[in-house]
Amino acid sequence: VGASAPPGLNPGDVITSINGQPITGQASAASAFAAAQASGSAQVQITRDGKPVTLTVPTR
Repeated sequence: VGASAPPGLNPGDVITSINGQPITGQASAASAFAAAQASGSAQVQITRDGKPVTLTVPTR
């Protein structure tokens, strides 16, 4: 995750899944966020400092 990350995500976080969909690269992340936009938020699983973390991230 870079400097333009959505709220709740920090530089250095590694996104592992969005709403249960595994993330394998930028294209799969964009697709998963697009699919989550209707609900207004997404459950994002990340690895932060080597530990798994789940966040609710706004998609709008």
